Amino acid sequence: MGGYLADRLGGVRLRSVLLIGIGAVYAIGTTLPALAAMEGLLPVGMACLSMGNGAVFHLVP
Repeated sequence: MGGYLADRLGGVRLRSVLLIGIGAVYAIGTTLPALAAMEGLLPVGMACLSMGNGAVFHLVP
């Protein structure tokens, strides 16, 4: 998915948006008191990391 979005939006732009998203998810996660809230937020952060990995391969060649 990350590679597809990088082709459509541009690798640098997508990577920048995803890094902001990752930072926001984990910043919010540090303030959450409930485990259930973090269980819902963690997959969002992991999806951003995974798509960021796909966007890297758009930038490497």
